Amino acid sequence: INAGDTGNGTVGVQESDIDNVQLNMANGILTLSNLKNADVAIYTLIGKQVFSRNMSGTLNWNMNAQVAGIYLVTYAMNGKRSTEKIVIQ
Repeated sequence: INAGDTGNGTVGVQESDIDNVQLNMANGILTLSNLKNADVAIYTLIGKQVFSRNMSGTLNWNMNAQVAGIYLVTYAMNGKRSTEKIVIQ
């Protein structure tokens, strides 16, 4: 699933096919909710990792300090993996 770019660097709420994980990007804050022992990582398009953590619950991460561009949010949980695209302008 790719999160839909609204043209202003934000994305609407997207529900993944992995156990109801939801991604929301608003006002520069990336939120991933319903995580359960998930490996979460965020990469630039050239592959530089800017975030990595194993976590449960909700991730709220401020992306405002990141350089404008396209980022890939990956998370793995229960043997499944998903990648979402977000745009920072």
